[in-house]
Amino acid sequence: MADESNEVSGSLTGAGAGAGAGAEGGVAALVMSNLDRKITDDFSQYTVRKDLVSEVKGNALVPSYVLEYLLSKYATTTDQESINAGVKRVRDILADNYVHREEANLIQSKIREKGRYQVIDKVQVALNEKLDRYEATFENLGISRVVVDSITVDKNPKLLVTGIWCMCTLVYAYSGDRDEVVTFSWTP
Repeated sequence: MADESNEVSGSLTGAGAGAGAGAEGGVAALVMSNLDRKITDDFSQYTVRKDLVSEVKGNALVPSYVLEYLLSKYATTTDQESINAGVKRVRDILADNYVHREEANLIQSKIREKGRYQVIDKVQVALNEKLDRYEATFENLGISRVVVDSITVDKNPKLLVTGIWCMCTLVYAYSGDRDEVVTFSWTP
């Protein structure tokens, strides 16, 4: 006869969810095995609860690996309160920084009015041979000719090929010419 005290548990790959929802509108608690708990405690920077990706995605058309990156920074722990706080933080980051195409003009205005603004968008870079510099195009933000330094391109060669999703801070620097926005810092 099987031991009825065994619990069905999910895994870090999101195979199953726990029995109940977290406190005060939080995410569902995941019943973790001792091995999952040890891995999460010892290697928190390398583990992601895949079940949380759908919890935070909402209507953002952002790739899962971007959400996984954010979750690995803010919601990798075995403590349910910390997980709920981390998921809230990721949702807030997406709400504040992810660029929806229909809100591109609003975000461009925020960059101008605030002087700098952090965005999450897909960025592709090309060499402008006439001006001998690299220039970025932001897919959802709808801006191009954003000057990018050579060091950033050297460290991230995929910018020149397929482009990458990244969180970057844009700085407004109007100088009377068409290059009004320049990149400041990147987190690919």
